[in-house]
Amino acid sequence: MTFKRITFTLLLLALFGSLLSAISADDHLRPRKGRSQVSSVLLEATGLDEAGLREALATGSTRAELIEANGGDIAAVSAALVAEATSAIEESAAARQAALSQDLTAWVAG
Repeated sequence: MTFKRITFTLLLLALFGSLLSAISADDHLRPRKGRSQVSSVLLEATGLDEAGLREALATGSTRAELIEANGGDIAAVSAALVAEATSAIEESAAARQAALSQDLTAWVAG
């Protein structure tokens, strides 16, 4: 009985650790293997396409300079980016919770 409880506890800790480590506020802005998508909010705020934004940043322009040069409001863009990141985190968490539920249900049944 104790062995089962320890195993179950370790499984839960591993699954929750995996869930927490996979979620970060700027995850959708970081390049990943096979993924180079830039936030549409940032593209719209700068008035640039993805290649133009990457080039401008590579030549030393800051995001704030590019936003201001396009007549944008840095605070509004920041708020929109936070909202976009929050949405991405919530979607990721919901998907991981569903997977966790299925995995635990299968584990308990097995």
